[in-house]
Amino acid sequence: MLKAVFIGLVCLFAAIACQSASEDREEKVQPEKIDRTAVVEPTANSLGKRMFILCEACHSLKKGEANKVGPNLHQIFGRKAAIGDGFVYSEALKSSDIIWDESNMRKWIQNPSEFIPGSNMAFVGVHKEDQQDALIEYLRVETK
Repeated sequence: MLKAVFIGLVCLFAAIACQSASEDREEKVQPEKIDRTAVVEPTANSLGKRMFILCEACHSLKKGEANKVGPNLHQIFGRKAAIGDGFVYSEALKSSDIIWDESNMRKWIQNPSEFIPGSNMAFVGVHKEDQQDALIEYLRVETK
């Protein structure tokens, strides 16, 4: 019994000593002041990922993923429009002779029905250039 009391007292004194040492360190170390009012710009990839939220209900990106309401976009860049497997494309898109490069992708995501009248893609478009840039870069990376 005496041994248990002794061990308890040793533990109590050790805890007090640790707490005291910790308080001493806290007083000596001044935290770095952080300007919380500074605006941090998202990286293109994080903005692109957020922009893709507009697309993900209809499109998948990775090889082997199923088509949704829209086609899978795996390896879309450099590919002729309307040739993806297992998806029924509009006649307007099939007869367009479009090759998906950055310029055509930009026109498409800005306003698909204006770029290719008669296409079936119902999308309001991405109109801000920085958002288009980010989405295109995100697609380039994620559809390889």
